[in-house]
Amino acid sequence: MDVGDVRAFHARAIRPSAATLIAVGDCDHAGIVRLAAEAFEDWVGPGDAEVAATISPSETARISIVPRARAPQSELRIGQVAVGRDTPDYHALVVANTILGGQFVSRINLNLREDKGLT
Repeated sequence: MDVGDVRAFHARAIRPSAATLIAVGDCDHAGIVRLAAEAFEDWVGPGDAEVAATISPSETARISIVPRARAPQSELRIGQVAVGRDTPDYHALVVANTILGGQFVSRINLNLREDKGLT
């Protein structure tokens, strides 16, 4: 992959019709709409381009070890390509993944760090 590949993907995938703006904080809706309109007024792109996956998930297990001398702690990551965003249960699966270990605030992480005192 080179910079040209990244630019081509960006041109295909990052487009107004597939974008969602999420704004949080102490602000009013009209103000956010105004700021967004100003920031994105020149953003144009095809409205019907479909972005297809170009890489199929690996069917074989892989272990990667990255040694770091004098590292104060180790990190273990386990993962697999999961369901697509168009799966009907996508949001429920995201919540389940977060609870079970997909985020730093997961229950398993809290148990290991707070209850067991491990890092």
